[in-house]
Amino acid sequence: MEKWSWLQRHMPFISNKQFITCRRKNLLQFDLLIDDGPHNLLPALAEGKKVLCIPHPWNLKEREQYAMPLLPTWKGAKETVDFLLAE
Repeated sequence: MEKWSWLQRHMPFISNKQFITCRRKNLLQFDLLIDDGPHNLLPALAEGKKVLCIPHPWNLKEREQYAMPLLPTWKGAKETVDFLLAE
């Protein structure tokens, strides 16, 4: 519930029909993964999936090593998501 509340504060355009919580995200089919965990982002990138990285200190090494779009601020998040999904 805490994650859903946070998501609704920052990205209210994502509906509950577009939201799933799980640890092993590589088991799911998705159009775009928005995450801060390298353990989720890197396998998705390796499979050719679209990702959007929320930058934090714990993913700095991976951000420097791999080209992945970043979501450094929640301002304009909808536009960023729309752009990535349109590609």
